[in-house]
Amino acid sequence: MKGKCCRVSAIPPGPARRRRPGVVVSALTLVLLFSSTAVPAWAEGEGVGGRGPGLEESGQSGASPVNRSAVFPYDHPVYRDLEAVRMEQGLSVPWTSGRFTGWDVLEQLEPVRREKLSRAGREAYDRIRGYVNEAGSERAGAGELHIRGAAESTAELYLSPGADDPDFQHRVAERRPFLAVPVEFLLHRSFYGRVDLDLITDRFTPEETGNPLNVPLELDQMENQIPNRSFALLGGEGWAVELGRDRFGWGAGRTGTVALSAEPDFHEYVRASFGNDRFRYTSLIAPQDPWLPSEEKERLEADDDDYDDIDDGFYTEWSRPDPKRFDERAKTLFFHRFEVNVAERARIALTEGIMYGLQRPDLRLFNPFFILHNRMEWEYSAAFLGLEAVVTPVRGVQLYAEYGMNQFPAPWRSDDIPEAWGSLAGAAVSYPVGIGYLGGYIEGAYMSPWFYVRENPYVSFHYRRRLESRVDGRQVITQPLGYRYGNDSAVGGAGISYRAGEALDVELDYRLIASGERNLDTQYRIGEEEAGLLSPTGTPEYRHRASLMLEGSPVGTAALVGAHGGDRALAPLRFGLELYVTHIRNYENEADRRHTETHIIPSVSYRWTG
Repeated sequence: MKGKCCRVSAIPPGPARRRRPGVVVSALTLVLLFSSTAVPAWAEGEGVGGRGPGLEESGQSGASPVNRSAVFPYDHPVYRDLEAVRMEQGLSVPWTSGRFTGWDVLEQLEPVRREKLSRAGREAYDRIRGYVNEAGSERAGAGELHIRGAAESTAELYLSPGADDPDFQHRVAERRPFLAVPVEFLLHRSFYGRVDLDLITDRFTPEETGNPLNVPLELDQMENQIPNRSFALLGGEGWAVELGRDRFGWGAGRTGTVALSAEPDFHEYVRASFGNDRFRYTSLIAPQDPWLPSEEKERLEADDDDYDDIDDGFYTEWSRPDPKRFDERAKTLFFHRFEVNVAERARIALTEGIMYGLQRPDLRLFNPFFILHNRMEWEYSAAFLGLEAVVTPVRGVQLYAEYGMNQFPAPWRSDDIPEAWGSLAGAAVSYPVGIGYLGGYIEGAYMSPWFYVRENPYVSFHYRRRLESRVDGRQVITQPLGYRYGNDSAVGGAGISYRAGEALDVELDYRLIASGERNLDTQYRIGEEEAGLLSPTGTPEYRHRASLMLEGSPVGTAALVGAHGGDRALAPLRFGLELYVTHIRNYENEADRRHTETHIIPSVSYRWTG
């Protein structure tokens, strides 16, 4: 079924290519670099002059012995708080490539004038400082190896776990661990390592065993390929280099992001970044699992003549790989990203890279500033070019847009080669109310039928993972690397929320997802008919999905009627409730077939820190 964000099905092979995006990369890169020449006050060693604590107090002074290299996970509340306080003061939002260390958070917080913030803003500002102080380590900064740990136990109940709604299936796959035990290692001012030792149920447990909890009731129901988060980082003020496995994404979209998303279970990666509040560069190398679903593997091993035939609509003459190369299991994503802060209110990002497959990468691909498109090895690679802009035109209002492409939509291209691109645009608002922020967004997205899907599975922009499941056997799953709802889709979304840190988080969301008959598992084709397709193709499936999410803590929620709500960063006891109602027309792309589902996920958790 089109639209599923995680598949256990095959993806057939593929065909053709012509000119790729890349000719504009050099000019755009120069524009981005030269627009970032201003030097921020903190880089010149100045105090913050009425904008909050000075550099020494914040730990950004060179004399400070504090290690602030701890990484905040992609879903940490510090990112929401940073965005809220910067929007309240009319500043551009934080870098949308995420993975902030404590140094990065302080740098993004430095321009914010605390005394100019509302009550909600001051609460958020103090929470941010609390998160950074809690994550820092004076012991490590003084040269001692500091090992620390924590634990959180969460019980979730999935009502209707065997349902077919892809969004609900995605939520079940994202289930929280019954027991999460993060262990952190800090040394000197620059080293940080982390491994999460989680007790989590196997992905297929709810559907295959009938166990509606995230608690494994038998040994066979436990996930056995942990840890999903494990990495080591060397970093300091404005730079970081890391190696490991974790989950993260790039982009400002609410319904998904175009270039790189947090939809996969995790990314295996080497990552490097440097910059300041004016400019940020990120380089990412992410090896991909080369495993194929059974149907796809059988097709390739059968040495199908059609698959090798240039004239049968799979390749152009310059994109056909050597068939013998299909014995070489290799697939690696190379991305680099340039982000620039423009006039304090706007941020522009350029993302460029390739998916390289059927050959082992050589040293030339590790050049951080080379235009990867210009390797021109289309037999073994596919290109990606992405642009993103986020603007804060007035206080509390954000406008954003993302665009990405694999195939350049230009008038000189061959008429039988499909364009491959996607875009989204939206607006968000944030307004302080009490100790929290009332927010909302509206967004639209369009992904063309062949976006992300390229000539063969080793260069397509999708994520594959082979699961060793004791519940449902060995499986190869497919997940998006980019937009959540994949290619051949058109999506509209809107939502309202109220967020008061750890005290209370309420979100009401509606989405209309139109999904065509092509997906990440569809075999790529060329031809005039394919080139003329628009999303959604065939008999579109229309999915109306409404959701309500509520999370908070008894202690924190009490602050809503009290005098203060930001005196603790993380309340130990939390409760949650999620409600999903989905109505589908043309279910599984079958005309007039209708389907309705309702799902409830209550949860309770308790956290211990040490």
